[in-house]
Amino acid sequence: MKHRLLPAAHSRTRTLVPAVLGALVLSACGGDSSSHHDSSAGPLKITDDNAAQVVAQTLIAPEIALSLTNFSIPGTIVTSPECQSGSATLETSLDATNNERLSLLSADNCTATNDDETFREVLDGELQLTYDSPEPASPFFFDAQRFYVLLELSYEYFNSESLELDGSGKVSSDPAPSLTEANFTFKINQKIENETGDASEMNFQLSVKDWSSVVEMLSEEQPGVTTNGRLTPLLAEGLQSYVDVVTNTPRTYDGDVCSESGDITVNGADNTSINVYFAGSDQITVTVNGVAHDMSCDEFRQWLPIDGSPLSLR
Repeated sequence: MKHRLLPAAHSRTRTLVPAVLGALVLSACGGDSSSHHDSSAGPLKITDDNAAQVVAQTLIAPEIALSLTNFSIPGTIVTSPECQSGSATLETSLDATNNERLSLLSADNCTATNDDETFREVLDGELQLTYDSPEPASPFFFDAQRFYVLLELSYEYFNSESLELDGSGKVSSDPAPSLTEANFTFKINQKIENETGDASEMNFQLSVKDWSSVVEMLSEEQPGVTTNGRLTPLLAEGLQSYVDVVTNTPRTYDGDVCSESGDITVNGADNTSINVYFAGSDQITVTVNGVAHDMSCDEFRQWLPIDGSPLSLR
């Protein structure tokens, strides 16, 4: 069914940024985060200088990828504004329980503001979802063509958030979140200026090819994640080369970089590699190009570009 895009109630808590990225500020913020993934770029040569950045983004990549499971819920990514300039079309369908789910959002620079101009939203590009079945938890395939969302709030402070997605993938949420057949570039930008004029900016980019992140229960109460595929990490020096990620043993998945168990290998150019082995949350071995380093959780956090909270990269 098609809908004319209607005005929505806006709140200052509205956000595009996944919760796990709330404090995320990459050391690569000064780099060229606007460039698209170049499939012709060669593999990255892994060195002691870039190993920590590569590992950090390898660990956080499943969190970002799995956040796409929310796309089917109307209003999660967009608030369906009425276009005051440009145009947009929103199409939804009904699942087996008669709940609406997003099927298509197509926009051509659709821009909307509220009456006092303290809120601005811009939509552009196209996002299409194709479901396997009418069941509420049906897996779906998403296809995004330069899909872009910008939200700006100007109340006591200024807050700007944008999301860009270009590519496709298969998403499932039952029995646990999973992303497969993924080939996309996903970007997030957030700018905040508080009432005193202090400003901060966060950029994150995830580019993947033939990527999968699958969550499974390792025990009755412990989920684990298996991640495989090609990742183009956003490095401080702005390089756009790729690495290949292989999960040898699923990593416990609880929002912390210090996993209880797991074994991940990242392969780069010229037979370079990193292996991260979790024998316990406080028994971690990182092997960079054949040289092993045993670390406690605190030492692992200090080695990674991490600020404060779990999975927050500096």
